[in-house]
Amino acid sequence: MLISCMGWRIGRRTINLASFQVKVGTILQLASRPAPQVAPMSSFSVLVSPTTEPSPGAVQRLLSRMWSRPCDGRSLEVLWRLVLNGIPTADSLPLLQSRQCGCGLAIGPTRIHLYHQCAIVQPTWLAVQQQLCDDFSIPTPGLLQRRHIWMGIRPHPRLHQGIWDIVAIKLLAACESGRKNWFDRVLKLQHATVSAARRRGGGRGRARSSRTTGSIHRPPMAPGPAMIASVSQVVLAEFWSGLTEIASLGVLPPAWLQVVPLNHPFLHPDSTRSHWVVSSYE
Repeated sequence: MLISCMGWRIGRRTINLASFQVKVGTILQLASRPAPQVAPMSSFSVLVSPTTEPSPGAVQRLLSRMWSRPCDGRSLEVLWRLVLNGIPTADSLPLLQSRQCGCGLAIGPTRIHLYHQCAIVQPTWLAVQQQLCDDFSIPTPGLLQRRHIWMGIRPHPRLHQGIWDIVAIKLLAACESGRKNWFDRVLKLQHATVSAARRRGGGRGRARSSRTTGSIHRPPMAPGPAMIASVSQVVLAEFWSGLTEIASLGVLPPAWLQVVPLNHPFLHPDSTRSHWVVSSYE
């Protein structure tokens, strides 16, 4: 009789000992442990806004909402890895703490630097901010903050949440494209320098490869002003290309065509509300 009265409570549910299963045991075991994602999400929250940091629950809701947006998986992956500290930066890899950023202005670039403050990505952030200023006549200083992009928080109530989420996703994806671009160029320069030194010393250099010889689109280049000028244009083009692709593929929910204002920044319906148009960014 005593055994028949023993069991567990999971929320409002009661599990008797007689009905115990492996599945129930697993649920009970995991219930007493914090989710493994909580720690990195808490760390991410501090980076977003040290003064008014969002809760891990808010970050989880962000990921859930973003994952429902009609964007390609590679773009969505950037946000996911940014949140969970899964991108090779000085935050996650000690070996990169002495690495110079492609802009030449930071050693050991962190997530905040690479995806917000770096001179390579700042022109794109400023382009987004400028379009907001032009369309909503908002004073420029302090308009576009990190939380607006990293957490998908609208900087103005007239912005459509879905469109703004896509802008945030594509901006972060463009920043990641810039990081890969300058990192590849720096490595090519390093390998080319080593190969040249070996040849001067009479040793046999490594076999020629795209990494050592460079390419048309990513030639070897040292960190500094030239890198900023070159790769910042890549980031800007990648951002607008991402929005153009979204508009042309027709993947946005049809219902959005009826509710998004015709003068909405970034993406808006045409005058007949039959297809999407990328807002001017000249």
